[in-house]
Amino acid sequence: MRRPVVAAGTSFRIYRAAFAPALVAIILLLFSLQGRPAPLPRVVASAEFDQDAAAKVDRQIVDAAPVRPPGSEGDEAIADLVERRFASVSEGQVTEQRFDHSFAT
Repeated sequence: MRRPVVAAGTSFRIYRAAFAPALVAIILLLFSLQGRPAPLPRVVASAEFDQDAAAKVDRQIVDAAPVRPPGSEGDEAIADLVERRFASVSEGQVTEQRFDHSFAT
C-alpha cells in the first residue's frame, strides 16, 4: 500500500484546525435559514379574578339548590350547572365520573 505524497513540512493538523471554524459557520448558517416560528396561542385564562362574576355564580348555586347533600336532587342540579359552565369553555373538554356510595344523613 502506497502512502500519499505530502510536501515536506505540511501538517494535517493545520487543515483540521482550519476545518473546524468552517464547520461551525455552516451549522450556524443552517440554523439561520429558518424564520422564527409564530408564538403559540394563549390557552390559559388571565390571572384576574372577577369578584362580581364569582358572586353571581354563587347566588345561582344557592338559588338553584339551597340544600344539596351528596346524591340529592340539589346536588344533581348543581352538577348540571357546573357541567354547562365548563362546557362553555372552548379550550376544555368535560368528562363525568360517577360512583355509587351511600351517605348517612
